[in-house]
Amino acid sequence: MPSKAEATAASVWIWLPGAIEPVVAGRLDSDGDRLLFTYGASYRRRDKAISI
Repeated sequence: MPSKAEATAASVWIWLPGAIEPVVAGRLDSDGDRLLFTYGASYRRRDKAISI
């Protein structure tokens, strides 16, 4: 089990074209030596969402 000092997940924020504030696009999760990215459902529903 990771100690409290070891992060295992992080939110990914993005500025969409023409936006003045960033939005959460998804999450990075640590899986051993790999990082896995998952788009957020609310981000995928956005009309102006772009691929990362």
